[in-house]
Amino acid sequence: MKIKHRKERWVKMPNSAILDDTLPYSAKRVLGALLSRCKGNKVKITLRHLANISGCSVPTVTVAVELLCDSGYIAKENNYAWNSNLNMVAKACNQYIVLVSVNRDFTKMPVRALTADISHAAFVVLSYIRMLAGNREVAYPSYRKMQRELHCSISTVYAAIKQLSDAMLVNIMQCVTRFGDFACNTYQLLTKVVSPLVDTALYTYRL
Repeated sequence: MKIKHRKERWVKMPNSAILDDTLPYSAKRVLGALLSRCKGNKVKITLRHLANISGCSVPTVTVAVELLCDSGYIAKENNYAWNSNLNMVAKACNQYIVLVSVNRDFTKMPVRALTADISHAAFVVLSYIRMLAGNREVAYPSYRKMQRELHCSISTVYAAIKQLSDAMLVNIMQCVTRFGDFACNTYQLLTKVVSPLVDTALYTYRL
């Protein structure tokens, strides 16, 4: 019997947001969560739900939403509805409008990375590696390059890469030159394939 597999779910992250040094890492993750639930360029969602699907706390999401609005990535519309318990019109679920285009200059991110047990910095490092890889699903950025482009410390990059490896989001291959010197690592981007008939997950990559 042929087993059908449920494919990885993806969200398009704008490259401009990935490289924006004025935007905190947590805000970039919240933007990814909003984009993962958008229909067209709009989504109605509570702050608590947004926190659940972004791996952030509600206070972090609250601050991130305001920063995304101030930076021009999204706009917020307050909604009101009749509350039968209060017997009055009360504030309801907000609607968010994504203002940044994801029709071009975007990076495909696995939705599972949003709620993975990784730091916000690790999420952004993964976004950057995937941006460099494009459709090849393999990239070779040095630690120094990632530090420079993402405006963080070397120790932050080290920790992020370790977390991504532990979370089965990247496979790290240490490379050496023909003289035996260490070169830039090769990062293979893992894709999760889940079988509905077997309680296992296969992590694959394509070269």
